[in-house]
Amino acid sequence: MKGSYTNWDLIADVFKKEKRPLGVKEIWDIAVKLGLDKKTNNSGKTPWNSLHSMFNYRKKIGNDEYIQVGKKWLPKSLKI
Repeated sequence: MKGSYTNWDLIADVFKKEKRPLGVKEIWDIAVKLGLDKKTNNSGKTPWNSLHSMFNYRKKIGNDEYIQVGKKWLPKSLKI
């Protein structure tokens, strides 16, 4: 059902496949290749900017589930 699959689900699914630090545009491009973008409600022209905002918000509030590696992101569980 469209709408129950969130951007966080998309991000988690991409990292399950890639297991390396990724920039937000890379995350989105991989999600498109995997067809994950079709599961979300993203309708804007630059959905990767939404991903960027989501990561920065989590960082700002102290949620460290994802860590920043330069300009890329990585789930803390996959820390390299």
